[in-house]
Amino acid sequence: MDHKNSLQFPEDVEISKPAKHLISAFLTSRESRLGTNGVGEIKSHAFFNKLDKNWTWETIRSCVPPVVPDISCDTDTSNFDDIDDDRSMEETFPVPKAYAGNHLPFIGFTFTREYSFIKDAKQSGKEMPVIHDELDSVKVNGGMGRHERPAKNKGNVAGGEEYSALELLLQQEKKLRAETEQKLGVMKGSLEAMKKEEDALKSDIMDYERKIAKANLEIDKASRKYKNENERHRQATERLAMLEVQLQQQQNAAKQATESKRQRDSEKMISLERQLTDVNERLQSETESYNKYKKMYSDLLQRFNQVDTSYTELQGKHADIMAVKMKLEKNISNLTAALDKEKSSQSTVSDQIQELQERNAKLEVEINRIKAQETETRQEKEMLLQSKFSMEKSLANTELELKTYQHKYEEEHRAHQETVSRHKDDKRKTLMSNEDSNRNLIREMQLKIDYEKSVRQSAEDAKLSMEKKKNELIVDLDQVRSQSSKLGQDLKALMVENQTLKQHIEEEVSKRSHAQSELKAHLQEITVVRIAEKQSSKEIETLKDERRNTEQRINALKTEVKKLEKANAELREQLEDEQNFYGLYKTQVREQKEEIEDMNKQMEELETDLKNTREERDRITATLQLTLTKADSQQLLRKIAEDQLAELQHEKEVLDIELSHERQENNKKESALQKLESENRVLSGEIETLNQNSVELDSKLRKQSEEMTKLQESRAHESINEELRELRKALQSERLFKVQAVDKLAEVMQRKEFSQKDKGRKVSSMELKKREKECRKLQQELTQEKTKFNALVDKNARELSELNATLYEESKVRTRIQLELDARESELEQLRQKLITSDTISVSSGNDLDSLNDSAVSEHLAGWLAIPARNKGKFTWKKQYIVVSSKKILFYETDHENAIPTLVIDIDKLAHVRAVSQGDVHRASPKDIPRIFQMLYYTDGETAIKPREDNQQPQPGVLSHKGHDFLDIHYRTPTTCCHMKFHKEHWEKGEEFVGYCKVNKDAQSAKELLLQANTAEEQKKWIQRMSKRVNKSRLSGYYPFSMYCIDELPPCALVVLLTAVSMVDASLSSETTSRALCPRLPAESLSGRIRRSAVAIQIQ
Repeated sequence: MDHKNSLQFPEDVEISKPAKHLISAFLTSRESRLGTNGVGEIKSHAFFNKLDKNWTWETIRSCVPPVVPDISCDTDTSNFDDIDDDRSMEETFPVPKAYAGNHLPFIGFTFTREYSFIKDAKQSGKEMPVIHDELDSVKVNGGMGRHERPAKNKGNVAGGEEYSALELLLQQEKKLRAETEQKLGVMKGSLEAMKKEEDALKSDIMDYERKIAKANLEIDKASRKYKNENERHRQATERLAMLEVQLQQQQNAAKQATESKRQRDSEKMISLERQLTDVNERLQSETESYNKYKKMYSDLLQRFNQVDTSYTELQGKHADIMAVKMKLEKNISNLTAALDKEKSSQSTVSDQIQELQERNAKLEVEINRIKAQETETRQEKEMLLQSKFSMEKSLANTELELKTYQHKYEEEHRAHQETVSRHKDDKRKTLMSNEDSNRNLIREMQLKIDYEKSVRQSAEDAKLSMEKKKNELIVDLDQVRSQSSKLGQDLKALMVENQTLKQHIEEEVSKRSHAQSELKAHLQEITVVRIAEKQSSKEIETLKDERRNTEQRINALKTEVKKLEKANAELREQLEDEQNFYGLYKTQVREQKEEIEDMNKQMEELETDLKNTREERDRITATLQLTLTKADSQQLLRKIAEDQLAELQHEKEVLDIELSHERQENNKKESALQKLESENRVLSGEIETLNQNSVELDSKLRKQSEEMTKLQESRAHESINEELRELRKALQSERLFKVQAVDKLAEVMQRKEFSQKDKGRKVSSMELKKREKECRKLQQELTQEKTKFNALVDKNARELSELNATLYEESKVRTRIQLELDARESELEQLRQKLITSDTISVSSGNDLDSLNDSAVSEHLAGWLAIPARNKGKFTWKKQYIVVSSKKILFYETDHENAIPTLVIDIDKLAHVRAVSQGDVHRASPKDIPRIFQMLYYTDGETAIKPREDNQQPQPGVLSHKGHDFLDIHYRTPTTCCHMKFHKEHWEKGEEFVGYCKVNKDAQSAKELLLQANTAEEQKKWIQRMSKRVNKSRLSGYYPFSMYCIDELPPCALVVLLTAVSMVDASLSSETTSRALCPRLPAESLSGRIRRSAVAIQIQ
């Protein structure tokens, strides 16, 4: 296939450049093909980098491909274009007539020129028998070559000459023997020297390793030990140089020896050189590791300096904050004694918090340092142990080889002596025989000796290999024993650390309880201050009431003055009439003069009374002004006190935030402690007592964390409620001020109208101007009060939104921690099950293994399922990895380790698991219904990370009470929810006027969840296993009932339910039996409960 020239891409289909490059890179020769250097080339290609990032290389098999072609079968090629065959004339060649044998099958072998290894082996094999032949010639034929003449001329030479020749041969053999013995002694001495040097090197290496371990443990003394180790390294290099010199000397001595000894010595030298190279490599690796540790030490020093600088900065900031705090305390020192006490208590609390922070920081630093030291020491111990065991193995092998070589040498020496003695005997016997017979005998003897040597060598090789294996197994056994002893020591150390950690935790708990008690005392003092504030507000209200009473009296006096003025006007009119009729009634006037004088006297008395009333009015106005000034001063004092209270509340909020941060840090430390405890459990998995202690500790810590979270939530709710009450009080006071200002304006306007109506009296322009100025002042005060009121409302709204945000974040953190805790609990349960199964497997027989595995699998259940996704348009499913433990059901988005679950459901709160029908899931396709099943559970056993609902704020004018939503209505309007109307006074007085909502409560207390399996068989398996869990929870004493609304039940279920209820009502006479059947229902009959709103019963 010529892809370089014939590969073409169609023009009618758009293909990206990375895709073209990928196809052409795959369709090339083997040398330049994509992926020859590994899978990393394919993963890093531009085509895969530009694709959708919803999948990764680990999840590519579980993701849906973007394009799925329609394929009818495995051999469907409809998606490929048919290429027309090349119908050009094929070139044919004539068949040759000569016989070539191409039709015959190939029978034979192929050969290559790569035979260098075999060649070398053959050469080395050839050299060995040559050396042995030469040795044999030295041993056997050494004298025969020299005495061939006397053998030929035996008839002419006398017996004395033969005897002298034999004596010469004996002397030569003795010389050879002495030389070989000398050479053997020299070699033995060199071997002993080499052994001593090896022992010295090993001892040096052990000392070096010990000192490295000490240097790792004691970082402060690293510089001194570094010098010592440099000196030792120099000494080691000097010793290595000496060893190399000795090696060269031994090589020179070996060159002067015979060829056989040279070969043996060369082999020994090669082995020694290998050992030396190994030692050098180990030294280099150890020096590299030492340099690495040195770098680590410098990095740690840098980090320590950074931490020091950050600590100094924090101290500076802390000093600035303390200075600001002192200034604030000086400014607030003019307040009441109760506020001073509160400040002193807050300062003590802050000091305690700072001490706790410093202690926590120190503990964290110590924990991190101990962890780092532990990890470093463990790694170094493992490396040193591995090197030690490898050295022991190599030492055992070398000792074995030495023993075998010595044994071989002794055997060869004995064989040599035997052959010499035999040779002498044969010579004495065969001196008189022919040369041909002697040669034949010598050849036969040599053949026998060679055969015996080969057999003996093979047996010795087998023995050597078996001894090597034995030594290696012994070394492995020692290694395993040492590791087990070290693990026991580590276990004891971990137990001691666990006890110390428990003590620290108890101390922290006691400190926390002490801090909580102090906080409670501070809260009580704050309540006392607030009670005093309430009393002052009550006194202000009494003063206001007195002011109202005085105003009412003034108004009554004003009405009386008006009446008197009217009477005066009438009298004057009568006087004018009488003057008109004076002329007519002179006689009557005279008679009535006395009456007129009397009337004048009365008028004078009335005028004096008027003057007195005016004086009293002026006095009352003066007293009113004084009271008003007093009220204004009290309002100013009240505003100042409120501002100071606001500042104190702000400081309190800051302290609360700091406390929450510290609590979060404490929670983090508690989570870290829990992780350490889990590691301790894993290490001490075989010890059941430690497991029980750790479980009890976990339960105590969880209870304490739950109590802390409940306390925090209750405090947050109490603070919010108190702030709302204060805001409502401020609103009422502002409304009162507003009403008073409006009343004042109305009075001023009434005065103006009265002055205009009064024709007799004319008001001066100065009084009008004064009144207008008063009106303007009042209007300005009104606008100021309105702006202040609006600013207060905005400020309180902002604070409310911030408090809601912090509440949401804290609840989110709490749920996340709870989810992580549940995940870790499930992992712990899995590990415990594995430990139990491993222990039981080691004890139980082979037939019980299957039952044990089945029980372990039934206890733990995990797999991929799909849940409905929250999409507006389509009904889609979302994959979830679900793990079912003995206590909880965990929903994960991935199956990776250390993943956080998105949803956790308590198995105790699980009510029912059943298969669904088409009516239950009308939006799903009919093919998927055999794979879908339903799970019913209570919402109080659900923990999940919920999104923030900012839009769901309380609507204005809506009161929520016991699940009901109440609206203020002023006319006849239709009602929603439960169709009920009540007076608002019942709610304001806190009376019990309505029960809990039956529509919303059941929907909030129970939920259902649809799950889709991959196959129908998996769905049946999940239903079977989950229903077993439901039955187990019932047997444990908890009887869950799934809540349904009757309108939502199918008709067949309603018929069954009503028949069952009628039978129960007919058979049960007392209410106690019905309540025993359904403990969640109130004290009323089941049928009545069903006919009203909802029923709590499980339909199976």
